Amino acid sequence: MPKRSALRWSSVFTVATALLMVTTTSVQAADAPSNDNIANAVRVSATPFRATLNTSKATQASGDPDCGVATVWYRFRPRISATYVASTQESDYDTTVALLTGPRRSLSPVECSDDAYGEHAAVRFEATRGTTYWIQVGTCCESEEGDVGPGGNMVLTIGPPPPDPTVSVRVRRARIVGLGRVKVVGRVSCNQAVDEINIGGSVRQKQGLNLASAEFGTYLSCSESAVTWTAIADNDRRVFKRKKAEIRVQAEACNPWACGVTEKKVKIKLTK
Repeated sequence: MPKRSALRWSSVFTVATALLMVTTTSVQAADAPSNDNIANAVRVSATPFRATLNTSKATQASGDPDCGVATVWYRFRPRISATYVASTQESDYDTTVALLTGPRRSLSPVECSDDAYGEHAAVRFEATRGTTYWIQVGTCCESEEGDVGPGGNMVLTIGPPPPDPTVSVRVRRARIVGLGRVKVVGRVSCNQAVDEINIGGSVRQKQGLNLASAEFGTYLSCSESAVTWTAIADNDRRVFKRKKAEIRVQAEACNPWACGVTEKKVKIKLTK
């Protein structure tokens, strides 16, 4: 794997909302993209905005900021002051996004994002009406030999930020699958696409004066469509019995800027 070049600005973490995009641009990669250089930056005339571009022939200019390589450029001057997100979440290669302001020949860096959504980047920013924002989408990263790129099928979206994540989780059944082992099965959904959510919890069963307990945990992606999750609670010290147990479960979903957490507690009969 190529070694990632150091990014000089603070990076953000990652998960974007699905937007109804009203503007689309597309360029084939027979040559370098038309907006390969900042002088030919594509103007973002309205938001929500969506641009698709093949960047496999993109290059890096000597004056490009140190936030990725094989870059292409966009220019955004919002009509209203608001919060916006520039995201490459739908792209099919490892991307970076740089946000800059100021005159074209004297830019001031605002933020550099790498790996906000897995390999994809996103920048959230408070934009002022009438201010020009320069958005550079790059390829991460330069190899040890100094080779640039290649890029791929880039998708850049600019629009309002996604809402804070919310997550819904429930337990459907629990089955004894071995000595001290219980398989817990449930369903989970989120109000937006989340690459990875954390589900964890415990199984507790009273047995006279004793207590059998075990913890479980799992990770999976989440969206508005409910999906099934499974996890194994393992306790090698005490055997679970075919009777009711208390199952506690917690699910956490995060996008790059906020998290949502929910907890449930149910009593359910363990089966075999």
